[in-house]
Amino acid sequence: MGRNDWQRMGNEEHFVAVSAPPKKTGVLSILGVLVALGSLGVLVSYYLPLYRAHETLNGEYVKLAIHGREQQEQTEQTVKALKRTAADRDQLKAAQGSARVDTEAARANLAALNKALTTELAPQTDKKLIALSSTEAAIEIQFQSPTLFRNDASAPTPLGKEMLCRIARAAGKAAVKFTLVGAASSSDTKQRALKAFPSPWHLSAARGASAAQLLADACKVAPSAILTSGSPSTEATPAALLTLKLSL
Repeated sequence: MGRNDWQRMGNEEHFVAVSAPPKKTGVLSILGVLVALGSLGVLVSYYLPLYRAHETLNGEYVKLAIHGREQQEQTEQTVKALKRTAADRDQLKAAQGSARVDTEAARANLAALNKALTTELAPQTDKKLIALSSTEAAIEIQFQSPTLFRNDASAPTPLGKEMLCRIARAAGKAAVKFTLVGAASSSDTKQRALKAFPSPWHLSAARGASAAQLLADACKVAPSAILTSGSPSTEATPAALLTLKLSL
């Protein structure tokens, strides 16, 4: 083997030696890419759940904030409603207290009026011309027949008119209602002077109305304080042809 052959062999070996490293660098590059991809996958697998959790927490926070505002609005409305209820309760208590005071004052006035009437009407009560009774809320006065109200008439007698005005004067300015109830029986309508009344209903109503008109005209009682009605009696001759009730 000549010199040139040895040189050629040496050059080939040198070429092989020089050309070999590039093959190793390519492998390393692939490994580097794989490592980078693996690292990226790890990062993605680690941070993606965190990101999703963060978004979920943000959504829950928004929901809680909205719910908190709604609760606050409801609380404010409830507080306002409670304040209105408290104000209404206080107003009702004040009204009830005022009404209670007015009722107690009216009862006291009625008790004083009952005492005054008992004294004023004592002579007529003793003679059984008037029957007087009372409760906590009313005074009832019955006009007995025939002295104060005759069976053959639709209006009180002169003495009956005088008694009505005496009662009205005794009542004075007391805040009471005058309720007049006339009475009549079927035998009353058979009286010649009462033929114009077809039934005890008509006659009893006329007796109550005539007494009411007398109270308003002659006794100066306010018409708004007078109530009147009639009530037929089952008795052949009613003991009281007129009942006057004074009430609160």
